[in-house]
Amino acid sequence: MKRVDVGPRDGTRALLLHGNDLCGEFYRPLAEALAGHGLCTTLVTLPGFAGEAPLPAPGWPAMAEAVRGELDGTRVLIGHSLGGALAWLVARGEPPGLERVVLLEPALLPWTWLARAALDRYRRTVVHGATDRFESWSGSFHRVADAARYPRWAIDLYLACRRTSDRATVDALVGALPALHPVAPLPQPTCLVRGEASGRLHGFVHGRLARRLGARLERLPRAGHWLANEDDAALAARIAGFVRG
Repeated sequence: MKRVDVGPRDGTRALLLHGNDLCGEFYRPLAEALAGHGLCTTLVTLPGFAGEAPLPAPGWPAMAEAVRGELDGTRVLIGHSLGGALAWLVARGEPPGLERVVLLEPALLPWTWLARAALDRYRRTVVHGATDRFESWSGSFHRVADAARYPRWAIDLYLACRRTSDRATVDALVGALPALHPVAPLPQPTCLVRGEASGRLHGFVHGRLARRLGARLERLPRAGHWLANEDDAALAARIAGFVRG
């Protein structure tokens, strides 16, 4: 599993799990912003993503076990989208030393029936669909607050990651997401961050999810589902504020 540390060596250790068809490097500006708050963030690229060798039997249990092997000294676990679901699963096992969990637009839903319906649509439109359009709403769930200002390097990196990710790994994880439901609160204090540009319905769903998880809910006004690379200073401030308790 590829990993890189960003931030002060003596800082609070955080591990960030990326979203579907992404990689650790996608979140480097966020990690650099977190470094200003005293966090040292480990950016990992999960097995089967962005050219990394896949696991022999890809799926949620195997991926969670792989992440547990990277947790040494980690006090804060951060997960985005698909990585948010993975962070939730890993944290349920109560890893030693883990003190806080931050879920960034996690791929979890408050009701099992909605998870089945939404993820079926996601598989059709994103996993097996055309997702190379980046208007304000592309139909691909990749809403951004201002498409004209979203960094081109981040879009290009996403497209490169998508081309080199192992489709069997993606299918195994996305296809089994409903099986993680129903969601339940974690033993660690939890914060859920959502992007307000994703819309009111999206916000309502994430509000109910936060209640189901017993999580603190934070809103990022100038961001969509991807969250990173839109207003990293504000996002880092919200994460750091939660970590400081």
